[in-house]
Amino acid sequence: MTLHLTPSYLPSTLYGGPIISVSRLCESQVAAGILVQVLTTTANGPSELAVPIGQAQNINGVSVYYHRRYTKDHSHLAPGLWWHLWRMLPKVEYVHLHSWWNLVIMPALLLCRLRGRRVVLSPRGMLSPYTLRHPLKALFHRWVGRYLLRGAVLHATSEQEAQELALVVPGAQVFVAPNIIQLPQLGQVPPRTAVREDSGEFSLLFLSRIDPKKGLEPLFQALHTCTFPWRLRLAGTGSVEYTASLQRLAEEIGISAQLEWFGWADEQEKYRLFAEAHLFVLPSHNENFANVVIEALAVGTPVLLSPLVGLSAYVEAQDLGWVCPNSPSELAGTLELAWQDQAKRARIQEESPECIQQDFNAAAVAAQYLAAYERYVL
Repeated sequence: MTLHLTPSYLPSTLYGGPIISVSRLCESQVAAGILVQVLTTTANGPSELAVPIGQAQNINGVSVYYHRRYTKDHSHLAPGLWWHLWRMLPKVEYVHLHSWWNLVIMPALLLCRLRGRRVVLSPRGMLSPYTLRHPLKALFHRWVGRYLLRGAVLHATSEQEAQELALVVPGAQVFVAPNIIQLPQLGQVPPRTAVREDSGEFSLLFLSRIDPKKGLEPLFQALHTCTFPWRLRLAGTGSVEYTASLQRLAEEIGISAQLEWFGWADEQEKYRLFAEAHLFVLPSHNENFANVVIEALAVGTPVLLSPLVGLSAYVEAQDLGWVCPNSPSELAGTLELAWQDQAKRARIQEESPECIQQDFNAAAVAAQYLAAYERYVL
């Protein structure tokens, strides 16, 4: 049996890509014939999931146990989950922890060490030099975190994240396996519609959390200098204060009329938005993987990324878009190239769906995780 611990799980989707990544991994392992259990909390943003506490729930074929949390922020204090873990540890073959910087995972790692169990930890982008720029996190990591992490096998979703983990946790064993993403079948890819084709506008899409690390300020500054006709859709949610600051910036530099704040997009809407865009943009300051890049390419939408996005090396190697530093001048120049190069965009539209289906097949990727468990944990 494989036991997964995560601070939040379906049906909560408010925390973005990590929840989707963890749930797809668990579902793929079940599909491969592995017995899987998940321990999680009732976290659903500021509210709680209305689910039975401490009783197995079948979520897409996965046995999930929810435990009440006692803090409403990202700390997720859940003593019941720790007790459940302590009782389960002698009965399971592998333990896989997901995320960091919360009161689910850090104490859970300590409990595993006390039981003499070696675990796999997927930090999900939360252990990087970018994260440790926060003074309190840097101090905690220096005096507590790196000792807790001794002996844990670290999972990176990209070579970039693996390099970051090697810097932050020197000497740790690290394996690389991509996130598992539920992709549309080739015959079910939405038709390319480019909604503003008649107006001649370059349709840009940003789809992710509205968060300071996503690089939206330099993107806005870049678009302010672009001379070709464009329109940017922003699909996603974030804090009211930060979203308002971005809207003020757009107003100040005179681009607010060319922005469309779409809000949260569900699974069906998401792929429609990709199909309606000429280019997906993600100029993040730090991104360990970025599921959304794979989702965009799965429907044939080219991407523009910063080199700080984990999948940027893959995009460059396969020539499925553009990669450039996220300074306003670099972004503006690269946006101009993408606007002009219709032939490259047409090639990517034709080639990328099949390329993604081949390289990110769920069954093959799930097998990579199981091979890593056997190699590093036993």
